[in-house]
Amino acid sequence: MILPIIIGGVSMAVITSLKDSSGVQNRIGDSADAQITSAYYVRDVQSATNVTTNKTATDPAVCASGAATGSTLLLVALYWPGTTGTDTVTSYWLVGTSQAHGPTTYQLVRSFCPNASAASTTPISPSETSALALDPSGTQQAATVTCATTVVNCGAYTSGWMSTAGISSVALAALESGSAYQYNLSAVPRFWNSASGGLPSGGFPFPPLTLLGSSGTVVSLPGSSDSINVTGGIGLNSAAPNAMTITGSSSTLTDTGGSFSVSGCGSPCSVVKVTGSSSGYIGPSATPTSPSYPVPTLTAPNISALPIMSCTNSGSTYTCSPGQYASNAFSFLSNSSITVNFTGPASSDLACPYCYEFDGPLSATGSSITVNFGSGNYVFENGFTLSGTGDSITGTGVFLYVAVGAVNITGSNIDVNLSPPTAGPYAGVLLFQSSSASDTISGSSAYTNSYNGAIEAPNAKVTIAGSGPGVTIGALVAYSLTITGSSGSVTISGM
Repeated sequence: MILPIIIGGVSMAVITSLKDSSGVQNRIGDSADAQITSAYYVRDVQSATNVTTNKTATDPAVCASGAATGSTLLLVALYWPGTTGTDTVTSYWLVGTSQAHGPTTYQLVRSFCPNASAASTTPISPSETSALALDPSGTQQAATVTCATTVVNCGAYTSGWMSTAGISSVALAALESGSAYQYNLSAVPRFWNSASGGLPSGGFPFPPLTLLGSSGTVVSLPGSSDSINVTGGIGLNSAAPNAMTITGSSSTLTDTGGSFSVSGCGSPCSVVKVTGSSSGYIGPSATPTSPSYPVPTLTAPNISALPIMSCTNSGSTYTCSPGQYASNAFSFLSNSSITVNFTGPASSDLACPYCYEFDGPLSATGSSITVNFGSGNYVFENGFTLSGTGDSITGTGVFLYVAVGAVNITGSNIDVNLSPPTAGPYAGVLLFQSSSASDTISGSSAYTNSYNGAIEAPNAKVTIAGSGPGVTIGALVAYSLTITGSSGSVTISGM
């Protein structure tokens, strides 16, 4: 009587042990699946300039699953351009295989197409496929995208390719059916971060060089030995055959580390016109995008209660504290060899204690003028000009809002070094010109000029003149960009 009881107890212990062993092995295997998938997924998302979950997307098409039979669900496709003929598309698929006896089994498959054609319209045959997870649930859902609040249509990735600029995460939630082991993958495209075109916070929903003119030439290099160097990508709203025109000799426009996207362009997308000798465009082929790049908007600083102020001076040094300044408050800027410091204690306006408002044009025409902008917000009601010789303008944590009026920084041997705020509503934005204004922005490349943030002037025609070390801009959104003179250089650093 005792022996059956003992045998039964031992049997149950063995069965339980085997079940536990099987469960542990499942969990170990599923954990390995998660690590392998994460290693590929994070790298792919970080590299991507475009993303979609629509398997019928074109220009380029997605990388096919490689499955000969069975069901397929596109979880996410990621695209990044290279040199001509080496564009890359990688896709993540849920591939189901019907079983003669038993339920359908699934795999999470990564397909890799390293030589994709940017103009392809049918799924591309993969050069390589890898089964990253061997037991995912058949209820697996496609990846989801999170965007900055400034992105106009964050759901665009579900219907076709969407730029990753302004996308803060691409997330994929996975469930292993055998062990019910769940893991969440999330990665941030490099377009988002400060090193390659995004903002430190809030995102930058445009390629680093975006020109919003909807027709005709919007990029022009008519001079000789001029250059534009862009890191992180170009976006145009003009699909004209001469949208990018290079007529000067030995002039180049180079785009590295990003895509060249043109709204409303056909296939093939031909928008570059080069007639200058030894000149050309170097970068990825132009590809169509939709919809058009939107006009950026930004709320002006609240300056309704600023106190009326005037500058004080000690010899040739002027100090200007936060507040509102009348149109005649800066007549001394016609003098030479002076220093102007915009700094001082907070104003009585609690809504904007470190704000300045300039009622008239801020015009510095004297020579050897040094302007130091303290951290704060500066509102120009009638533009500003720096046109003397040997002037300099510096500032860190500076946001310049131009309500109306032209911006003219074209003096001889002018040194500019300005950086934007790194936090708050204007993080990463150095200068914003109201979308209701269409005044020009003019600069000079005759001396070192560093605008270490985004310049957003949607209706402004931007002109850079002169020769010399050149102008560096973090990112530029404008109506058009023209480089004049000879040996001029503009670098769009991508922040």
